[in-house]
Amino acid sequence: MVQSAMRRCRVSTISQGKVPNTVKRLSRIGVSIIMVLVGVAPLASVALAGFIAQVNGCGLHEGYPQPCIVLGADIGGVLYTMTALGWLMLISLLFLAGGLLGLAAEGLRWLTHLALKKRRHDKLGR
Repeated sequence: MVQSAMRRCRVSTISQGKVPNTVKRLSRIGVSIIMVLVGVAPLASVALAGFIAQVNGCGLHEGYPQPCIVLGADIGGVLYTMTALGWLMLISLLFLAGGLLGLAAEGLRWLTHLALKKRRHDKLGR
């Protein structure tokens, strides 16, 4: 009975166009995580290209693609492209910074909420 009343409350709140705070918080955290992933992607691309080249004994630099034979296929061009995509890091670092700031703000908001909740509980308990 209590659960059905809670369900009705949630449905009516959402149907009225009001979004619960939990949904807002989760969406802000989700956007921040996506921003961090976008910010780290070029760095991960360069690191992966370097790792693949090193494991297979291939040369890798941004001047031109060098031949790199792995399992009978030349992946030198792919590794070159992955390395050149590292320049996107200049732009994506802004996304990384924004995502980290967003996550830090949500963490502070959550800690503040817990502190205020504890303070209210202490006032009522005394």
